[in-house]
Amino acid sequence: MISRNPKNQRPPFEKWYAYILFVFVGYCIADLAILAYRDRMLPQSVPPCSSTIRAN
Repeated sequence: MISRNPKNQRPPFEKWYAYILFVFVGYCIADLAILAYRDRMLPQSVPPCSSTIRAN
């Protein structure tokens, strides 16, 4: 069996893989949550307008 890494060192950035995965999953969950609540954040009625329009 041929070992590519003779010193049995970890590949670079291996300690960061879990954190990167958690951040990615968090962004995916946030994106799905904002898509689910997007229609509830839009106004349901037209805002009231003022009865007098001031001409300057």
